Amino acid sequence: MKRIYGLVCFLLLISMATAQDMATVQDTATQTPVGPFFQLVKIIGPNGVSIAPATEGQFLPPAPVPQIYGFQLLKTYRLRLTGVPQYPGAELFPTVELIDRTYPPMGQELQYPILIEISKEDMLAAIQGKYVTRVIYVENPDTAMPVAEKPDEGLSSFDVPREANPLAIAKTLGRPVAIVRIGGRIPEQGEEYDDAFLFGCPAFVHYTR
Repeated sequence: MKRIYGLVCFLLLISMATAQDMATVQDTATQTPVGPFFQLVKIIGPNGVSIAPATEGQFLPPAPVPQIYGFQLLKTYRLRLTGVPQYPGAELFPTVELIDRTYPPMGQELQYPILIEISKEDMLAAIQGKYVTRVIYVENPDTAMPVAEKPDEGLSSFDVPREANPLAIAKTLGRPVAIVRIGGRIPEQGEEYDDAFLFGCPAFVHYTR
């Protein structure tokens, strides 16, 4: 089952489309707008962690990881994360920015989403006041190690020096597709979420089990 959120945002996006809206296409036969491309993203993390994207200025009820969403390209999504290990009651508000897409076989998109791991280490670092940036990239097939990923055991990753540009480094290793940022400002309890904090609540699709 899939549910589409942000219909109002979706219509506004189409009405304001420009040549730079890579994710929007026009049906030349009927001249009716066709929706932007939704890249499937699977968010994974430790047991007990729940996530919730925002729609219409509010976060949805939390759902336990893993969860699969369809996010638009060149959009940034704010998530609310609860169930942080060792910190009951704590909340984090990471963002996911889609900067490129993948090309799975037609009809098999759900089998090949972009995998985004919210790791325990990154959550604890954010709780301690650090700002974590993770860049997810598709390896260059000519240079990639012939080792299969095991998402249940966590994704392969490595840290770079604080002064380094992780996006630039990722570009030397493959094709970056997403940027995850964890840390920074956390709204006060009871504070209303402003539009800038939620990045305008771009439309998304939630694929439920």
